[in-house]
This record gives sequence, structure tokens and C-alpha cells, in this order.
Amino acid sequence: MKLHESVRKVIRQFGANVLSEKRLLFILSDFSAFDEYPAMRQVIEAIVEDGSGKEISRLFLNDDTDWCRSYAQNLRKSLSEKKHFRRDLAGYAVDSILFGLGLQNSVTEPSDHGFDPIDHGSGAGSRGAGAGAPQPGGAPSGGPQAPGGAGNGSGPAPGGSAAPGGGSAPSGNGGGPSFRMKWIAAAVLLAGVFAIGRCACSPSVEKHAAAPRESPSIVERQPAAVSSDAVDHTGQYEYEQGEKYYYGRGVDRNYARAFKWYRKAADKGHKDAEYRIGWMWERGLGVPTNDSRAVEWYRKAAAHGNKDAQSRIEILDPQCSGQTDAGQQPGQCEYELGEKYYNGYEVNGNDRKALDWYMKAAEKGNSEAEYKIGWMYEHGYGVTRIYGIALRWYRKAAEHGNQDAQDGIERVVKLIQESR
Repeated sequence: MKLHESVRKVIRQFGANVLSEKRLLFILSDFSAFDEYPAMRQVIEAIVEDGSGKEISRLFLNDDTDWCRSYAQNLRKSLSEKKHFRRDLAGYAVDSILFGLGLQNSVTEPSDHGFDPIDHGSGAGSRGAGAGAPQPGGAPSGGPQAPGGAGNGSGPAPGGSAAPGGGSAPSGNGGGPSFRMKWIAAAVLLAGVFAIGRCACSPSVEKHAAAPRESPSIVERQPAAVSSDAVDHTGQYEYEQGEKYYYGRGVDRNYARAFKWYRKAADKGHKDAEYRIGWMWERGLGVPTNDSRAVEWYRKAAAHGNKDAQSRIEILDPQCSGQTDAGQQPGQCEYELGEKYYNGYEVNGNDRKALDWYMKAAEKGNSEAEYKIGWMYEHGYGVTRIYGIALRWYRKAAEHGNQDAQDGIERVVKLIQESR
């Protein structure tokens, strides 16, 4: 299935929020979405990991479709100019997401099926002898040369066809008898080195052959050593059985059975199974909805290294529950948590987490948070810099009485005029 069709199917099945979760990559892989253009996996992964997918889904779910398209346009540039992905891959990734959300009716697919997603520049591959930088299609340009080659690392001509007789000879005597004699001498030298190597190695071979039977016992112990690797995959079979029933792969979808298999895998410490159990408690899939149990399992998964689990904990764990806003603005607790992450008070600074908390405070009408969101969009902290969205948030903050918002409005209006 093509990537853009798979993205649409995933969004319809799991909702737009799936764009912010790493499981998107696994689901798309299940749909064989990366088979045609393998390099697209790396581009989609970058979109998920840097929070761009989360921002797109947020704008879409808030019915800000115009800003969603504007953000997507900036994301195309960011992927190709800042992250150095090929333009055709960056464009196809963003088009696929917009297509999946129903904001675009057509997409432009990549120009080739290459494995290399990075744009190495037009001069890559001709930087001197043996540069070997891969071209957009993924084929190295500085590989071994055909006899008679110029020796500048340029490789065969486009299309891969060599001239009859093993390539075009350079000017002078490059294709003459002396050149051939050099190749013959090199071949003889290599054969001699190989023969000497065999002679040098043969005594050790004879020693092993004549040695007592200690060596077989070493071989017999190998499986025990290899089995230590299997610890990393403990519960993998049970987890895959759970996935089978969860997605209905080759069987009827059955969340109750999926839950049982995940639980067996989780009992063996499988972090993805622990995450999935938390997800099922949160969503009420095969079990009743129970946020406290979901958080319990997400904490286990996070402790074992599942990266998605921590974000779910922060969403579900009511850090501001039970706190009143008496004498303060609504959403003051959420705003202060945003300030913690923004300034790095008692926690590691994290603009994306700060923005999440500011958004929660802004949903309650907190003007300080609205101003701070405008500030982050103006300066590109945690999000792509978009002056139009910054202006919108400054205006919201001004309507709710924020005294600094008017300065922000004037500043951004000026920036917008200068950029035209």
C-alpha cells in the first residue's frame, strides 16, 4: 500500500493524534507503507520525533486548517533545508499527512525509489579521488573504476553503461601495454600474498587438528553464551501474539485475547507490552477504562525505556487536579508547569513540554499562557516559527487583558510586513 493511502487509513482508524506517537511507524510498517520508498521511514520518524506531527494534529483538531496548511508548508522547508532530507521525500511525507487528514486531494510521489534520504548536494560524488558520496538514488559514485578509468572517483557515466572494452582510456599511454603489465603484476602480487597467508596460517590449523578435545567443549558452550542475547527479546513471542489479536492479523480481532497475551509478555518485562496494556486500560479496549491503572502500566513501560509511555503519563497523571485557582487566573497550575519546563526550574528545560502545558492553561483562558504561546511561535521555540499564528495568540492574550500582548502584536505585524 502506498504511504499516503496508509497514512489516511491509520488516521481514520486511530485518529489524528496518532501522528504524534512513535507507534505510527510500526503501524505503517504493518501496512507495508515503506516498501516502495524505504527512505520515507526516516523522514516520517523525524516528523514524529521532533514534535511536528503533534503540532499538525493539534492544529487540525482545533479546526485551524489554514494554519495547519501553513505549518505544513514551513515543515517542508525545514525538513529539506535544516534536516537536509531530499526535497521530493520531504514533500511526499508532508503531502501524505495532509492527504491522510483530508486536507489535500493529491500527492506528488518521490522521483525515485532510493534508500538514501539525505540530500548530499549537487556536487557530491566529485570531490576528488574516491569520494564515493552516494547520489540521491543511493548508488555510490566513487566506487572501483574500470581498467582504463581516469582515476578521479567519478565512476561510470549516468545510466551505468561502460564503453566497449572496459571503459574509455585517458589520453597518453593509459591503455597501452605498460598499463596492462601493471595490472598483471598487481594480480601476481595479490596471489603471492594470498599463498603466503595460507602457508602462515596452516601450522595453526594443524595444531587445532591435533589438539585434545577441549575445543568441542568450547563449541558446546556457545549456545549458552548466545542465549544471553535472548534476554532482550524476553516475552517477544507473547507480545507478537498480542499484536496479532490486537490488529486482527490472520485472525479475528479480539482485544480480550490481545490483552491476555500482552499481559504474559509484560510479566516477562516486555516494555512495549507494558505500554500496550496501559493503552488498553486508557482506551477501554478489552478491559474497562481505568486511567489510574493505565498510568501504573505506563510507569512500568517508561521505567523499562519505552519513550511513548512518559508522554501518556503526563497527559493522564492529574498533576494539577484538586488545586484551585482561587485568587489566580484559571489554568495557573498548568501555566506554572509550563514555566518550569520553559525555564528549566527543577526539571530539564524542554520547549515542547512547556508548550503542551501552556496550551492546557490557554484552554482554560489563561492570558499569560496565551501570550507565551505567541512568544514561542514568534521565536520558533519548540515549534516552527510562524508569525501569523503568533499574532493570533497575542490577540487572544490582549483580549483577556494581558498587558504585554499589545507589544507582541506590534512586533509581529512589523515582522510580517518586512517578510513580504
